[in-house]
Amino acid sequence: MGELDEVKVAFLVANEGIEQAELVEPWRAVASAGGTPVLVAPESGNVQAFQHLDRADTFPVGVTVFDARNRTLTSWPSLKTDIKNAGVDWIDREVEVCVGDENTIVSSRKPDDLPAFCAQLSATFAESSDRVDA
Repeated sequence: MGELDEVKVAFLVANEGIEQAELVEPWRAVASAGGTPVLVAPESGNVQAFQHLDRADTFPVGVTVFDARNRTLTSWPSLKTDIKNAGVDWIDREVEVCVGDENTIVSSRKPDDLPAFCAQLSATFAESSDRVDA
């Protein structure tokens, strides 16, 4: 059994413009630890990933933001307004962990944050008895 067995981990992204490495690396870290990653985006359908400015792969959206429960998170600064408009508190930190009544959210801002994000992601959900519902 993995350290994240029976844990759903929601990945909140834009429908177009996500850097593929920022999605794929943490997704693999969760799946490798036995967790179930769930893709959350503003619109149903697919998410278009990019490798810098070039289109890369597409990924199916599992849940829209309107059907998910989100609280406080960090992101690339240009998404601050969109996140606040979605009813979520935004903060500028390398990694943000938000523990709510029903779920836990771990977020980061940019590719430079990936090592800290992946480490915090595994640590948070391995130690948590909470289960994330997307």
